[in-house]
Amino acid sequence: MRKIKAYYEIFSSKIKGYKRKRENSRRFQLFYLSSKEDTRSNGAKIFDYVIARFFIFFATYFLAAIILGGLLKSLFLATITLTLFHLISIEFRKNKLDAMKKIKRKEIAGAKVYQELVYKTAPELIEYIEDFLKRNGLYSIEKIHNNSVNFIYKVKDEESKEFLIGFFVYKKEYYVEVKAMKEFLFKMRDMKLEKGMIITTSDFTTDSYGFIEKVKDKFRIIPVNHNQFQKLVEGSGLYPRDEEIDEIIENRISKREASWKKYKEIALAKKKIRGYVFLSVFLFFAALFSPFPIYYMTISGLAMGLAFIIFLRKYIFKNKMDESYSTLSQLLEKQ
Repeated sequence: MRKIKAYYEIFSSKIKGYKRKRENSRRFQLFYLSSKEDTRSNGAKIFDYVIARFFIFFATYFLAAIILGGLLKSLFLATITLTLFHLISIEFRKNKLDAMKKIKRKEIAGAKVYQELVYKTAPELIEYIEDFLKRNGLYSIEKIHNNSVNFIYKVKDEESKEFLIGFFVYKKEYYVEVKAMKEFLFKMRDMKLEKGMIITTSDFTTDSYGFIEKVKDKFRIIPVNHNQFQKLVEGSGLYPRDEEIDEIIENRISKREASWKKYKEIALAKKKIRGYVFLSVFLFFAALFSPFPIYYMTISGLAMGLAFIIFLRKYIFKNKMDESYSTLSQLLEKQ
């Protein structure tokens, strides 16, 4: 029994360590720092990282050589400048990473909560809403109205004061309109309640906010949009667990890597080897008559390098699985 317990503790600690490691892994860090505007691959980012430091070092070196003179002084100043820049950039990147990590994980958690709510059935939504209300210290929960998207309850707070609370589970492109606000107000009036709250997974129209201001002297309606609702969900303990968020991030990274793999396969297709060789030879001879021979030679070398990589992939490092199949039996034979 002791051995089983010891094995369990070892296994449990490894699992926890894996979770921490994955959440803070290099792949996850790159995901946190990525953006829709930045479409560079990881290799391109590393290349830019190295080039930037080369530029700073040699720019400082040549500037110091011109102003101060002397090889050792220039090298020393360039080294100090590059070191300071590197230390500052590390600290800046760390702060940016911490901030972006919170933002990205919160966005993913919020999107998961929204998707789960929108695609729940009516009975599942009722169960979720009533659990949410209880977790927020409300009791005497009485269902007044419900359909597939609108759910209205009469509840009591911790001070035993009654008020009306509505849940409007809308898709984000559909806002809560004045008509729905008026219907909610009529229910408040019929039940002789002066206080109410409307929670929605989307937002309210400008006219709806104006309507709330218009009736505030007699009736107090508190609007809670999707951003405010996310905070309430987080405080209620209904937020997705870290493991669930990690899984979503892992899937997004895998999809992105699959997309880059597709582009790589297109660039390194077998049928393009002749084209790369022809382009390389053409640019080589064009460089002899061009005022920019280094540029043409560089591109020629890159084209020949791509042709060589395709040759290696085709004849030496053959893929374990050929994608040229059209039937299930052919696919089974390749496994």
